[in-house]
Amino acid sequence: MSNSISGNAGAAAVTVTLSGAGSASTTSASDGTYSFAGLSAGAYVVTPTMTGITFTPAFLNETIVAASITAVNFVAQPTRYVQVPTVVDNFHRANSPNLGSKWTVQTLTNIPIPIVSNQATGDPSLGQAAEMYSGASFPNDQFAALTIGAFAIESQYFVLVRTDITELTGYAGSIEGDGMGGYFATIDDQGNGEAQIGTIVTLSGAPQPGDILSLQAVGTLVTMFYNGVPIVSATSSTTASGTVAMDITATATQTDTSVSLFAAGSVTGSLLAPRASLPIFGTNKGPIIL
Repeated sequence: MSNSISGNAGAAAVTVTLSGAGSASTTSASDGTYSFAGLSAGAYVVTPTMTGITFTPAFLNETIVAASITAVNFVAQPTRYVQVPTVVDNFHRANSPNLGSKWTVQTLTNIPIPIVSNQATGDPSLGQAAEMYSGASFPNDQFAALTIGAFAIESQYFVLVRTDITELTGYAGSIEGDGMGGYFATIDDQGNGEAQIGTIVTLSGAPQPGDILSLQAVGTLVTMFYNGVPIVSATSSTTASGTVAMDITATATQTDTSVSLFAAGSVTGSLLAPRASLPIFGTNKGPIIL
């Protein structure tokens, strides 16, 4: 009984189950590694599971004869879901000092996002503007997405899920420019002191008009997509429900920060195979496939 099976599950906090000649369960470490010790000879099946994660392969068959087995490894990727919009706002209405009655100004800023030229625009004289969509209810498994109208070199865009009017709950996915040619993406846990979760991703270049930033929460898994590609993923159980919101931050020297489309709704129906993103425009309310 001195043999073992070990490897890497592809992510932290993955439940890895052993079945066959013996039964056991363990949780992968922060670097994804796991191990089952004290195993007798025989045939085993190793299976990783985690809500919102797809593993390749889904399981591995291993047979211990007279020695331990290592490098029983898996690749973990966020499960692809259909994102079905409840809300699609393209801001195609008269210029206004605020987005309208279906949006609620976030209490900590008290600054509305105005509409200029059919876009939600950051006002550089005001700094940060933040609003919550208040005209619909959202399930616990939800997404929020924005399409960039224009991106200034020193600005920030946030989409929030499971949040409330204070934006001190839920999760915020953001992209920003540092004003010196650097562009970054990250996820913050608003309910945990706005702590960063996951990694900070450096984008290959400046965000462009038409680029789509999307954040989804499924169970305890929070994933940010950029143009349909998952770029940051993290697990958190801080907030289980809430609504959606959008923030725009523009510095005093930047005047061309805007969003041309906001969409939000439910996340449902995992897909068996990855699909390219299907952007939505105008009043089209068909599914977004990520």
